[in-house]
Amino acid sequence: MNSHNYDDLIHLPHYQSTTHPHMPLCSRAAQFSPFAALTGYDDAVAEAGRMTQNEKELSSDLQEAINEKLTFCRRHQEDHPRLTLTFFVPDEKKDGGTYVTAIGNLENIDTQFCHLIFRNDQDAIITVPFDNITDIDAPAFEDYCP
Repeated sequence: MNSHNYDDLIHLPHYQSTTHPHMPLCSRAAQFSPFAALTGYDDAVAEAGRMTQNEKELSSDLQEAINEKLTFCRRHQEDHPRLTLTFFVPDEKKDGGTYVTAIGNLENIDTQFCHLIFRNDQDAIITVPFDNITDIDAPAFEDYCP
């Protein structure tokens, strides 16, 4: 076996392309860095670490107060009263969810499907099921609710 097959090439100068610049060593090394062998693993870890809250059960007194405020809203929906609404939004991917407080004007009360519909200050329409509402506040309630 002849071990001198490349002796004629060993002393030739390194080839330099005339159209492409020479790649720096740090960039060349990056070509061989590890890749993500488990696609989606980082996303799964981030999702598992994302915190959610458990939905709290409302007392009967608080539920009654919310129902009175919903009655007020239904009677005055054509005035589009300004509301501060706190409600629970269930998480789509795991147990629990988050409590959200939004400020806006009442658009409609859908008694058939038990939803409160309002327009927030960013002009987005938000539909909230009655059962998810934990607090409703409006300046007009002071005159109406005891």
